[in-house]
Amino acid sequence: MTAQIALGLLLTAVTAFLAKKYKALSSSGIAAAVLLALVLIATSWEGFVLMFLFFSSSSAFTRIGYRKKKERGASEREGGRSLSQVLCSGGVPAVVSGLCYTVNGLREAAALAVASTIAFSNADTWASELGSLSSVEPRLITNLRRKVPHGVSGGVTLLGELGAVMGSAFIAVPASLLLALARNYGWSWASVRIDPFSFGALVLLLGWGGEILDSVLGAVAQIKYLCPKCGAFSDKSIHVCGSKTRAVLGLPFIKNETVNLMSEAALALLATVISLHL
Repeated sequence: MTAQIALGLLLTAVTAFLAKKYKALSSSGIAAAVLLALVLIATSWEGFVLMFLFFSSSSAFTRIGYRKKKERGASEREGGRSLSQVLCSGGVPAVVSGLCYTVNGLREAAALAVASTIAFSNADTWASELGSLSSVEPRLITNLRRKVPHGVSGGVTLLGELGAVMGSAFIAVPASLLLALARNYGWSWASVRIDPFSFGALVLLLGWGGEILDSVLGAVAQIKYLCPKCGAFSDKSIHVCGSKTRAVLGLPFIKNETVNLMSEAALALLATVISLHL
């Protein structure tokens, strides 16, 4: 366990340095990410490994085709992901892991909830980053006849959904392997009764399902703006053309980070219920 903690701290320090150097996270985002990493290192080595895979892969996909995404108004901010973005994408698995670690009866439920929420975050990020590069204009998930610009929440493409499945699988497969190792080495997931293959399959389906829920909530609840100059929808108050937009749909207090947090919390609850009934 001491070696795992030392390795976890080393990986966290190196990742924080690289995140700062390549502007993957803002300064406040780095502080939040380090805090979440420390919680996972202390409570679930398996969860920390999955979170590390999520952050590393998603940061890489964010940089792919960044110029094209920026031209479309679908790129991440140049200063890196903010404090709120980090907490809303990684806060739930860290909180669940921290709260359930001391309760033996909840460790199994926590394992599935942690793995599934991280799989969702990865699926959501891969879907957004790859979908933004699609040559096909996205369609609103709640009305597939309606086209929306790239980067608008609730818009889906075939490439984006393929990215979501791959992103969820990228976490689900290691989660299955980590569960098998946990039983041999007595890690925090050692008490999980479900077999590793079924565990991985559940993580894959829940992670992808969470991404679909996130798209639906983004389409119906998240605030949408309309550019008076271009006549195009946008998630931002200033359109990519530079014009000030006006709010026309959704709730003003629900933004992308809020939708992520709502989806993640709902997914964690669902995963807990499933785990307790297996």
